[in-house]
Amino acid sequence: MATAGSESGTRVDGGAKQGFAVPRNVAAALAGLVGLLVVVNYSGLALLVERWNSDSNYGHGYLIPFISLYFAWTKKEELRRLQPEPCLWGLGIFLAALPVRFLAVPLASSVFSGIALVLMINGLLLYLGGRRIYRALWLPALYLLFMVPLPQSVHEQMANPLQHFASWTSAGILDGVLGVPTMREGNVIRLAGHTLQVAEACSGMRSIMGLLALGAAFAYFWERPLWERLFLLVSAVPIAIVANICRVTGTGLIYHWGYEKFAQGFYHEFTGWFVFIFAMAIFLLEASVMSRLFVYDPARAAASKTGVRARGAGA
Repeated sequence: MATAGSESGTRVDGGAKQGFAVPRNVAAALAGLVGLLVVVNYSGLALLVERWNSDSNYGHGYLIPFISLYFAWTKKEELRRLQPEPCLWGLGIFLAALPVRFLAVPLASSVFSGIALVLMINGLLLYLGGRRIYRALWLPALYLLFMVPLPQSVHEQMANPLQHFASWTSAGILDGVLGVPTMREGNVIRLAGHTLQVAEACSGMRSIMGLLALGAAFAYFWERPLWERLFLLVSAVPIAIVANICRVTGTGLIYHWGYEKFAQGFYHEFTGWFVFIFAMAIFLLEASVMSRLFVYDPARAAASKTGVRARGAGA
């Protein structure tokens, strides 16, 4: 008389239940490489945290690892159906990232440290899990790039034109649309009895970087065609720019009305957060409008993909 075993990963009603099991040799490699990952990148992580603390444009970096882990957690059902098939290409990526990490030490570069860390994580995932598992987790793994700050030279090349554009546009709106006498000199907007300095922090880079990071997370879960997701994500940049112009213009109005204390200190920082929330609201409103303008049936799209795969397998 046959008896049903109680081993995990088996089913009594016929057929084996595929579980996510890691071979011992892969587990040993995982433990060793994760330990190496922590040791090699300890000082690099410290540089990243220091940059997040000192540069408000990248304060969202703290959230990125948790969002990435949540992305990976949503793939747990798919991962249970896959078996690790180690790929040596991943080990190559991991080893290639080591010179980048060691180069970051004398330069004290948070950029190189962050890039090396992301490369190592991606290489480790590909090496231990193989192509199928990496195909399921490549987006959560690459999403970690949002926690890496831009090189200072690149940041300045982007921030300076945005700073000038915000000054020019806000002065034009104040004077030409709202009727507030205004004179602009570079990034300085002169009002009657007041001077408004549009600093680099008011360039809008903080809103752009934060909105891109959160926008990518939203697009990841948004069940729409790829082109709609990409369009929505790209639109985060002009949305953030417009929201920042509204902030500078609003600050000018506050000075004009004589409430300058509400445009300084805590209130000024608070308006920065408010503008970001405003930009995120516009972003979500755009997604809602697109959902109503373009008809999309996720079930039909999934069935269409399944049919294409079936025809390809039959061929």
